[in-house]
Amino acid sequence: LKRITFELAMMMLKDGEGSNKVVAFEVVGAKDEEEARVAAVNLSNSLLVKTALFGEDPNWGRIASTIGASGIECSEESLQIYYDNLLIYSSEKAELDETTERKANRVMKHDSFKIRCELGIGDGEYTAYGCDLSYEYVKINAEYRT
Repeated sequence: LKRITFELAMMMLKDGEGSNKVVAFEVVGAKDEEEARVAAVNLSNSLLVKTALFGEDPNWGRIASTIGASGIECSEESLQIYYDNLLIYSSEKAELDETTERKANRVMKHDSFKIRCELGIGDGEYTAYGCDLSYEYVKINAEYRT
């Protein structure tokens, strides 16, 4: 039953009003599961993150700032951000070099991928799913009348 409801939820995301991409926001290493959940859900709901996904912009700053604004315990020194298995941010790698940006753009061209945020604080883990925010979504909802 759990697998079927998960598959139905993914179908709804993929069939969302104008959505093009489904992203798994995986937060690991949070203080506890609740803090991981808060960060992951904030990432999946962030309009700035959603528009970066639509624009295929590997803007790690939007992800880091969303985590920071979520109110959970986090540290710039221990944060690492991955697009699938590609490291795009760590305290030692704050600048997105041309090669990494090109690889990140390739990841973002897929209709489904993972953004993994390793906080390096504790054992908390959580994955939330979300989608991008497209012109089509805005158009559909701007024209919708009740």
